[in-house]
Formats: sequence, C-alpha cells, structure tokens
Amino acid sequence: MNAPLNRQILAFSVLLVLIVSSVGIALFMNPSQNEDSGKDLYLAGMREFENSNYNAASDLFNRSYQAYKSAGEQELARQSLEWKFRADRILLEYCLNREQAEVLLAEVYHWVPSEVRSSWLDDERVERIVSDGGERFFYGIAENLAFRNLTLYHELHDGRGTDIYAAVMKEIIEADAKREDKTYFNQTRFIANGALAIPRGALPATGTLSIWIPVPIETASQEITGYPMVTIQDMRWVKAMSLPTADIGYVYLEVPLDGLQEDVTVSVSYSFTAYQMHFDIDPSAVGEYDRSSPEYLKYTASHGNILVTEEVMEEARAVVGDETDPYVQAKLLYDYVIGNISYSYTPHTSLEALGIAESEYVRENRRGDCGAQSMYYCALLRSLGIPARSTGGYQMLGGGTGTHFWAEFYLPNYGWVPVDVTGAEGMDWIWLDSVTPEERERYKEYYFGNLDNCRYVIQKDVDESLWPEPDTFPLLSLAFQYPMASCTTSDLDMPVVALDYWEFVITPDAPKP
Repeated sequence: MNAPLNRQILAFSVLLVLIVSSVGIALFMNPSQNEDSGKDLYLAGMREFENSNYNAASDLFNRSYQAYKSAGEQELARQSLEWKFRADRILLEYCLNREQAEVLLAEVYHWVPSEVRSSWLDDERVERIVSDGGERFFYGIAENLAFRNLTLYHELHDGRGTDIYAAVMKEIIEADAKREDKTYFNQTRFIANGALAIPRGALPATGTLSIWIPVPIETASQEITGYPMVTIQDMRWVKAMSLPTADIGYVYLEVPLDGLQEDVTVSVSYSFTAYQMHFDIDPSAVGEYDRSSPEYLKYTASHGNILVTEEVMEEARAVVGDETDPYVQAKLLYDYVIGNISYSYTPHTSLEALGIAESEYVRENRRGDCGAQSMYYCALLRSLGIPARSTGGYQMLGGGTGTHFWAEFYLPNYGWVPVDVTGAEGMDWIWLDSVTPEERERYKEYYFGNLDNCRYVIQKDVDESLWPEPDTFPLLSLAFQYPMASCTTSDLDMPVVALDYWEFVITPDAPKP
C-alpha cells in the first residue's frame, strides 16, 4: 500500500544522511596514520558487524577500504566498502535513539499520555536493535504501532482528508459486477514518466557508471504500447533493453565518466494498459500440474526471499489439514495470513544487509508489509506444491504512485490467479463509518482471485536477475522499483544515490473528448 508522506520524507532524509556518511569518514581520515593492515581492519569490522556494533563496523570497514586502496588492492578495497554500506544502511533504517523515538510518538499520538507512549517502546513487537551499546528504533515505528492496533489507527486517521480506500473499493466492486463474465475487463491506460538526474559532483572523475532503469513488461493483465522512450545525452550509452515478454523489465546504460562535464540525466516515458481481473474457479475443472516443467520447478522452489523451510511446511499443512484441492488450499492460506499476520512497514534494507529472507522474517515475527506478506504467502503455497510468485511494481490507488507487491498462484486450465493479502488487510483501515461490516468483509474477499486495474507490473517475481549482473551490493535484490546503479570507482553508495535522484509518477491517460 502507499506509504504516508511523512514516511517518504523521513526515508529520503535518511538516504541523504547515508550519502554523506558514505564519504564523511574517508574525508576526515588520514590513511597514512593507520598502522593496521587492510585485512586486520576488515576482520575486526566483521567481528563488530556480527556483534551488531554497526557504527564500529562501519568505521573499521572504512579504514580497511582506505588501507587496501593505498596498497593498490582494488578488489579487496571494494569488498570492505560494500560491507561499510551494509552497516550504514542498517543504522539509517534504525535511525532513532530512545529520546528521538519518544519525540516522534509525542508528535503523532499527542492525545495519548506520555507514560503510555513510553511503554510502547518497551513492547517486544517494536522494531529495535541494540548497536554499539545503545538502543536504536526503526524509523517506521509510529505508523507500525497503529497498524497493530486498529483502535489507535482509526483514532489517528478517521475523518482526516479523504477515505481513499472506501471510494476506490466501491468503484472496483461496481465494475466487477458489470464485467459480463470476462476475466480481464475495465482496462485503463496509464502514462509513466521517470527522471534520473545525478549531479556530476556525485560521480567520480573516471570509470563507468552502470544504470538499470525499470520499465513495464507484458502480462495477461498488462499491455505495453510500444517500447519505452529514453532520453539521454548520448544514446550510445544505452546498451540493452529487456524484451516485453521478459520476467523483469529494464533499460541498461553504461556512462563513461572520463571527460564528462555535465550531470547525468536520463528520462524515460511510456504508456501501458492495466486490466481489472476476476477469476471464477471451478475446483473440479482444475487440471493436473506438469511437475517436471521448468515453470513448475521454478515457482515451487525454495529460493531467495521465498524460503520453503520445514517450519513453513508444517504451518501450511496445519492450515489446510486434509484438503488436497490447490484452489481451496490457496483460499485457506489466504484467510490464515489475513487473520494472523499484521501489516507493518518492514526494514527491508536491513534484512538484505543481514541476509535474512523476507518470508522468514514474517514467519518469525508475524508481521510484514505488502512484499514481505506476499513472499510469506508464496512460501506457504510452494510448500504444498502450488506454483506461486510475488509480483511487483506499483499500485495507483486514488491516482497515487506507490510501490507494491502482491501474489499469484498457478492453476492448470486457468493460469496465474491474483491474490493480494495486503489489499485485503487494508480493508480494515477504511474509516469505521464509511462502510458497513458486511461491505468491509466483501472487500476483503474480493482480493482472492480478483484484482483492481490500478497495477503496474515490472517483475513477475521477487529476486529476478538484472542483466548484466550489478557489480555492487544492491539496496534490495528482491525488488526493482527504482533505478539500480553501480560504479566501481566511486566511494559513494551508488544504489542509494540513484534512489535519491529519481523521480517517478504514473497518471491515468485521460480519454480525448
């Protein structure tokens, strides 16, 4: 679902700090004063990282980077710098000390007594870490407290502005009732415009800047109108573009920095058509899986951020019991996830840095956002031998442009059936006096086997690979919703730089009069 504006502002502020921190230590250090070897400093940094002392680890990795660089060991220097970026990203997602966290909660929940607000920070469900001897809290704790306490959520949101979810869902349900038994209907054409503008001063003097720009792919519910139009200083920088039928959409560029004087500016524009979906499934008409096909093997495998563990298998079997029909199993798991997993902003970059799979984070903590929840749902399905994938891109509810993931599972004779467990849970956020309890439950049921036409698909599943493979540690390997950038001659965290200088908006293409 779309993140509140204050979260976006805070996130971008955090990213700006990260850019500064990536070079700050290097500027104020004198590597010649360092008597330790790059290897010793690197190993010391790894020990501090493993002990969750991320400030100390960042400093040691930076010193190791400088030592290796002075010795001409460029590959080892890069390795140390990548680990510094990992430590920095954790610290900057968990960017609040206790005093700052209490100030934030006082601003958001000013009507709640201070002693009650303070006690919230001691709740084991609150995202916190202990690093370098001190508590650090996740920047999204204020919103997460409301997501886990619907009374608090409605006290915070009801009657403020416009209830987008209620208005949009009424339109979706009305269109669904008029579908005339079509699976794909109520198409809407959208225009997308993205711009990446990296200042020349944020780039090194020499080397090559590699950039991957996300673009749409063709799916059963999404049509592309021609290839994306790319505008750039030198079209020779464009080296590759994915096919419309690819599993992930991108334009790949290589920018030579030697002699470059101006900023690097890339703009991309394209149009696509999204369809609303409605699947009427007759369980008796579902065919048999070809369990030897490459697609079946791919989408039932344990991989990346969708891990099929013994614990996941046991959980799924406990939910479905003796049921063997894959459609009914999928519905039982849908109801289970909605009823047992709380929506919550997730520390994605920290999980990436620590090597923790998103599906496992949800299973262990019983919370997660749209991507994390959809990956967990897919892990449950895959454990039962049902092909499932977590599809990603954007959602344009109410005319906005918000990153989003949802799930799909495959049924022979029907194809990929959409499921949005987070879309269903979001129906609890509709203002209490906007809909009846019956309407609210109907809206929840809608997102199993149906989907609105406010979706933009970039990747068919999480953990899809870009080409060529980036030679830097990604901000998020699971999701490609922002540009990816790498440059081996840069001291900056280039994936973060690309994110910070990216602007993107999707708008409906109004019909001509």
